[in-house]
Formats: sequence, structure tokens, C-alpha cells
Amino acid sequence: MLYGIEILNITKTDIQKLEAFQKKTFKQILSLPQRTADAAIYILLGAESIEQLVHKAVISLFLRISKDPNSIECKIGIRQLATKDDKSNSWYINVDKTLKSYDLPSAHEIILNPEKNWKRLTHEVIDKTWKNKWTESARSKSTLKYMEVNNWNFKKPNFCWSSVRDNKRDVSKGIIKSRILTGTYKTQSITNRFDGTKSAECKLCMERPYNCASAERL
Repeated sequence: MLYGIEILNITKTDIQKLEAFQKKTFKQILSLPQRTADAAIYILLGAESIEQLVHKAVISLFLRISKDPNSIECKIGIRQLATKDDKSNSWYINVDKTLKSYDLPSAHEIILNPEKNWKRLTHEVIDKTWKNKWTESARSKSTLKYMEVNNWNFKKPNFCWSSVRDNKRDVSKGIIKSRILTGTYKTQSITNRFDGTKSAECKLCMERPYNCASAERL
């Protein structure tokens, strides 16, 4: 879906459309309702957002260009970074804006010092920024109170999915655990909110939701 996107001056609107499709697809794969908090799906899957992937791809291409100072692309980059302002639609200026949005060194500094290991530095900073964003977002959601949001990493799915074996029963268990962790499972307490005749007590431990220990054992 993102093949070759790093050579384009992709707009914020384009990214939002791609992310809307990505999030909808992820929620369908996990059998979660569309109302599920966005932070939950990225933490559960250890997945990277479209914007994160695009920024890393664009910066990686720029770094490859800067490695060859004799190339036409590198010479054009040096000239445009020196003569164009922030209002320009130049690809190199957009790279510079992206770098600055993460408080990274400017594109001009990088292109003049190509020998440094910029790729590792830039990717670590981008990943850390997005990890902090999703972690803080998850902490602010009361529906995600049972989800472990402190110890997760990109490309490492949550244990409720990484432990699933290739059979229908295990997949069903993974779906139920995901729904409980994301606060979208129809528990007794949720049923009680819409139907006062139904008890809010957990059928496993026979306690009210604020004392319920069943979810803690997931």
C-alpha cells in the first residue's frame, strides 16, 4: 500500500485517509468494533501508524541520497535547502520539516555530514515519539484500564495474540481477551448500564466491577 510513497509530497489529508483505512482494517482483523480506541490496536499489534511509516521511509530515502555527494539528487538537495524557504513545495524542504517535527538535526546538517549513522538515530527518535504518543493516549482512556501500556514495543504483538495457536478455538480466545482488554466486551456491568434489571456482578467472582479480579487474570 505504501510502495514508492517516499518519493511523493504526500499531504496530511492523504495520510489521514490512509490511516482511516489502516485502522478500520486492523479492527476488522482483531474482530473489534470500530469504536475501539486507536491506541489499543497499535499496542495490541505492535503496529506502526501510516504517518510513522511514511516519515521513516522519506527520511531513509533522503539519507541514501545524502550518502552520495556526487549524485545529481544530492547536489539538487544541497541547492534547494540553501535557497528555498519553508513555504516551498520542494521535497527536500518537506524532509526538513519532518525532521524538525521530531526535533532532529536539519536536513542541511545531515546532507553535509553523511558519514554519521543518521538512520539509527532518526528511526529511534521517531519510534520513541510514536510509542510515547500511543502510551499516553492509552493511559487517558478508562476503557483500557486492563491493558498493559508500559511494556510494549513495535513489531511485538501483545501476549493475548502472540500466544494464539493456529486453530479456531485459540483465535476465539484471543478475540475475547482483546475485547476485554479494550473495554469493548459486553460484561455484566456494561449490560447493567443499559438494562437496570440485569445484575452488574461478575458471574465468575460474584463481585461488583470495581472489585472484580477476573479481568486481572487475563
